[in-house]
Amino acid sequence: MKMKEKGGLAERVYQLRYLAAAVILFCCVLFEISGSSIGFWSVLLDGTYENSAQDNSGDLLGSSRSIRTDEWAVSTPMAFSQEYNHTGEYPYFSDTIRGDSTDAFIVYGQPVRSWEVIFRPFQIGYLFLGPSRGLSFFWCARMLALFLVSLEFGMYLTKKKKMLSVIYSVLVSCSPVVAWWFAINGLVEMLVFGQLAVLMFVWWMRTESLWKKVLLSAGIAWCGISYILVFYPSWQIPLGYAYLFLLIGIILRERKNVTWKKGPIILSAGVLFVLMAGVLGLIFLKSADTIKLVLNTSYPGDRSFVGGASLLRMFSWAGGLFFPSIDPGLGISNVCEEAQFFSFFPLGVILGTIQLVKSKKKDPLLITMTAGTCFLALYSAFPWPPLLAKVTLLSMCQGRRVLVGVGFLSILLIIYLISECTVNYKSRTAVVISSVTGVALAGICFINYTQFMGKKKALLLAAVIAAGAILIFVAMKWKRYAGLACYALIISFVSGMMVNPVHQGAESVYSSKLTQAIKEETEADQGEGLWMVEGLSFPYLNLPITVGAPTINTTNVYPNLDRWEQFDPDKKDFSKYNRYAHIVINIVDDSSQEPVFSNPYDDQLIVNLKPEQLETLEVKHIMSDKDLSGFSSEDIQFNETEKIGRFYLYNVVY
Repeated sequence: MKMKEKGGLAERVYQLRYLAAAVILFCCVLFEISGSSIGFWSVLLDGTYENSAQDNSGDLLGSSRSIRTDEWAVSTPMAFSQEYNHTGEYPYFSDTIRGDSTDAFIVYGQPVRSWEVIFRPFQIGYLFLGPSRGLSFFWCARMLALFLVSLEFGMYLTKKKKMLSVIYSVLVSCSPVVAWWFAINGLVEMLVFGQLAVLMFVWWMRTESLWKKVLLSAGIAWCGISYILVFYPSWQIPLGYAYLFLLIGIILRERKNVTWKKGPIILSAGVLFVLMAGVLGLIFLKSADTIKLVLNTSYPGDRSFVGGASLLRMFSWAGGLFFPSIDPGLGISNVCEEAQFFSFFPLGVILGTIQLVKSKKKDPLLITMTAGTCFLALYSAFPWPPLLAKVTLLSMCQGRRVLVGVGFLSILLIIYLISECTVNYKSRTAVVISSVTGVALAGICFINYTQFMGKKKALLLAAVIAAGAILIFVAMKWKRYAGLACYALIISFVSGMMVNPVHQGAESVYSSKLTQAIKEETEADQGEGLWMVEGLSFPYLNLPITVGAPTINTTNVYPNLDRWEQFDPDKKDFSKYNRYAHIVINIVDDSSQEPVFSNPYDDQLIVNLKPEQLETLEVKHIMSDKDLSGFSSEDIQFNETEKIGRFYLYNVVY
């Protein structure tokens, strides 16, 4: 069924899409709605609320995902800490995170009250709305922006076929990989600013107005800076290649309709270069020490890859259909690491190749998208020579991370082929290709996910993939999109929209008596006393900072080398603490033979200290889950101030 171009409810909704998005955003922020899994704190802090029988999670629909610790246990607490920083709200350099001056902007991109925040626009809500509504703005504004930008990109790609553009937008915005990684590592920002930059370039080519070209160049620079500042090359580089292949195809497709004048090109390029170089130069100078530290860490800085090891994983994207309903652990990996775009790879490459072979008209955009998909797929599937990996910058990307570019281009290929296909496939051919595709891909998923996928699920998955492929053929041949639209909505709902909860507020953190007690003690000494979490592992390490308690062993997104070198003057253990780390500190007695530093995992540091060594760290407050009074001596006293549930709070006197 084709959407009517004039009149009708659907057309009216499309015309009012930005107003509708604004109303939705306003309502969600007003009622503090987000998709955060912060509600899981209510499980960890059970017994510390006024009414422990009450549901303190804040989850209205669905439930918080414990596996999304990067979001609810790291990034969100750090964002909240910016509100309560005692040297001033939302600083660029926080004294709360790590209990020392910490760059809050460049790593993990926290909200800051500084001009640089314009390049992290979804964090701006925190500055005016506070933690709960700031969290809501962060989640909802990003989802709406991704949907709307993807819709506009689809409109360009399909030459304004609205239903097909909606299908594309849903498949991207509500995909498993976006859902499982929604608030972390800037994937949403990469998709928003990357697509928007490409669209602005298209508008730049099509306009003859000089001042519009200059403004669009400034807009492209803003998108480019925002994209670069995500600071996560494992996804930035493959998606950057995806946009590069798209741009090459677009330029070749549009070249005959563009008047290439030397003057506007030079001026636009100048504006683009000056803005990007100037802004990035200022930011990188301000954060130079941080960037240097991160790049020279043992983890994650000191890593290099050559690709490969993801051959079967490329074909197991459909397994994401079951991820929301299974146990988070998948043996050697987990649902987040396995999540991909529901992309139908390699169907797009196969059909694109057939189209190129059979069509008399060589489509440059189809050629570049097909080539780009194959280029990235080859890196994911097979190891490359180290020199080639470095030259292409893909040496900074794990093979499985590059699959985000493969999946994104595969969806674009499918949508573009539906819009532009000229090959007349016979019904029997379509059924055969669809059936073989469904069985083959379901079989690969069965091999990869035998931990949870039995034969019944594999058969169901084969049917689902085959049905989707048939609907793609129907859409290509008869240009009827209603069936594919319903399919995309159902698939996206099951594999993407069911991942994150509908969450309200932040009471799971702030209504806890433990959190309130930490806040009171912190305010009593005006945030000057350093905190330490003892004996408790991640994620408890990050609870105190949510109320502004400067904590030395909160997740250190980059190392405080001066602090730990006090216990390692010869730097024998330098590689152990020179890393991004969740830091577990244990107080041990004088007879302990435990090493001071150890790394059970790449992102974990265990520090074993004797009571008298705490004075070196200048610790004043401790949160623990055990009685530390037995460590008191003439030199140090652990004075209990609160016992809430199973947690103890202490003041330390030297």
